[in-house]
Amino acid sequence: MLYLHHAVNLGYKNAVVRTPDTDILVILLYHAHTISLTIYLDTGSGKHRKLINLSDLAASVGESYCKTLLGFYVFTGEDWTSSFK
Repeated sequence: MLYLHHAVNLGYKNAVVRTPDTDILVILLYHAHTISLTIYLDTGSGKHRKLINLSDLAASVGESYCKTLLGFYVFTGEDWTSSFK
């Protein structure tokens, strides 16, 4: 998120975030309405990579849905670490 805010300060209009991690998808959706930037998520691997326009996705589901999604995601136990090393 820090880099996306920095991109806005530098005047960029679009940003691509590359990750196969679902946690990042949920975090980006949570913040999508607060950043004046078109955010694309580049996910998958090999021949199965996809480019998802998260800004359009966030707009289509609405801000209240995006704000509650992060808490629900954590509450369901989908985001946990079994041990720290």
